[in-house]
Amino acid sequence: MSFAHNFLVKPTAIIHIRNTLTLTQRKIANILLKEAFSTFDQDVIHSIPLTRLIKFLGWKESSESNQLIHNSLKELNSRQIEWNIFNKDKTHTWGVTTFLAHARVSKETLEYSYRKPLREMLYQPNIFARLDLEIQKNFSNKHALAV
Repeated sequence: MSFAHNFLVKPTAIIHIRNTLTLTQRKIANILLKEAFSTFDQDVIHSIPLTRLIKFLGWKESSESNQLIHNSLKELNSRQIEWNIFNKDKTHTWGVTTFLAHARVSKETLEYSYRKPLREMLYQPNIFARLDLEIQKNFSNKHALAV
């Protein structure tokens, strides 16, 4: 299966965050955002087969890779995302939420969701970057991936 042309359109507001995520957490966060983006305007539970997630990560399937994914999902579920946006009317909008509202692995499928305020902020960004997830899997340093 080829993952060519798997680009994530990512708001620069979420690119310019403190780099407290590990490399694995950042990669998983990017993959999940890309997979969910087309339905961000809806309150839905997203899903991705674990095999697809593992391939996007450039890993081989193993109990160790599954454990790394589980640990990363726990962190993303507790990781706070804070934003302070300068609006067109020269007012500020501040907010905070967790990155993931929930995550569940069942029958080799990962189901996950985002809270509404985060979905709204990410769905229609004013400024965004296009990230190639195929290239992302080659990074071995969280600081390089953040750039």
